[in-house]
Amino acid sequence: MTTGHEPVAVTKAAPIKVAERDRELGLDDGTWPTHVPDGWAWDGQALTRIIAANEAQRVPAALQEIILRFPSAPVHGMHRLHEHHMKLGSSESFHSMRILRSADPKHREDRVTRIFLMNTGLNERTTMELYYWLASLLVQQESGTVCVVRPFPGHLTRYPFQGLAETPLDSYLWDGSHLFRQFLRYMLETQWFLSAIVRRSSYRCASGANLLGESDNLDQSRLNGEFLAKEMREIWMALCEASRRTVDLETPENQPDRPPLSEPPPEQAFRDSIDALRDVLNLERDYKHHSGALEPTRNPVEPNGRRATRRRREAFPRHVPMYGSCEWSRRSRVPRRVGPVRRRRRAAAGLGIGGFDPYRARLLCNPPRADSSARVRLALDRRSS
Repeated sequence: MTTGHEPVAVTKAAPIKVAERDRELGLDDGTWPTHVPDGWAWDGQALTRIIAANEAQRVPAALQEIILRFPSAPVHGMHRLHEHHMKLGSSESFHSMRILRSADPKHREDRVTRIFLMNTGLNERTTMELYYWLASLLVQQESGTVCVVRPFPGHLTRYPFQGLAETPLDSYLWDGSHLFRQFLRYMLETQWFLSAIVRRSSYRCASGANLLGESDNLDQSRLNGEFLAKEMREIWMALCEASRRTVDLETPENQPDRPPLSEPPPEQAFRDSIDALRDVLNLERDYKHHSGALEPTRNPVEPNGRRATRRRREAFPRHVPMYGSCEWSRRSRVPRRVGPVRRRRRAAAGLGIGGFDPYRARLLCNPPRADSSARVRLALDRRSS
C-alpha cells in the first residue's frame, strides 16, 4: 500500500478506481473524504499524489495530481428516471476535479503562468492516461503550467460505476432531456469555477453571462472568498428549491423509490472549496486584486506613432491556447472558427477568446441575456407549472 508520498507509475495511476470516484469519496460529507484511497495522501485541503515520469508511456515530466471538490449545480426534474438512478441515493451537492502540475519541488511554488481547462466530451473514459500525457508535455514545455480536468456531469470520476455496461451516451440517446439537464449544470458550474479564479472584480465589456459577484468594490465582490461563497450558495439554494418543486410535481405515485434531493450544504463548505482552489493555484499570493478600471499601458505609443495594443506582461499572465476555440454567429446561430486576427482583437478587448487569463476570463454564451442561473430557474418553474 502506498501513502501518496511515493511516486505512482502511470500504468497503475491511470485507471479510475471505484475508491477514487465521487460516490466513494463522500464529497457531500462535512469532513470529506470519508476515506483516503490507496496511493493518495490528505494534506488538509485536498488529496494529492505524485505521478512518476515514464518516457515509454509518453509522460516525460513527473506530475503532482490533486483532487479538489467543488459545488455541483442542483438542476433536477427535467429528465426521465433511469434504472440506476434508484440505486444512487440522494443527488450530489459536490463533485471532484483534478489539478495536474509539475511535481518538481523547485517549480511547485512557482507562479502559475498558464492554466489549461481540460473539458471532457460525451464519450466515457475509464482512464486518465490521456490527461497525464497532455499535462506532462505542457509542464515539460513550461513549468508554470497547471491543467484542470473538469468532468462533464456523469463522466469520468462523476460516473458512479467503474464498469461500462451502459455508457452515459446511451442514456442521452434514450432521453435527450437528460443531456440538456447535464449541459445546463455544466455551464452553471463553469460560471462558478471562473468566478472563483478570475482576478478582476468586474469587466467593462458585454460578452454573455456575467460571472458572480460583479462589483467595482473589491471587498464586496467575488475576490472576497466569503462574499463569493455566500452568493454562490444563494444561487444553489434557489436552483434547488425550483428543482424540488418540479420533482414533487412530476413524481408519479408508482415511483416511491425516486431518489431524494440532497440537503443544502452549509456556506462554509462553499467557502472551503473556493479557498482550496485558490490556494492550490497560489492566486491570492501571486496575483493582485483588480477592479474593472482600465490601466494605462507602459508603452502607449509604438515607435511608428501608432497606439500600441499590447497588454503589460507584468500585469497580465499569458493567454492559454484552448483547442477548437469558436464563437457564436449572430446570424446562423452556429459555432464558427475564430481566426488569429479576430482572436487577437477579442483578447485585446478583454473577451478571453482563445484562452484563459485570470484577469480577462469571461463565460461566453449567445445570446447575452439575463443571468444563466435565473434562466434555469425560470425553465424549472415553467415546467412545474
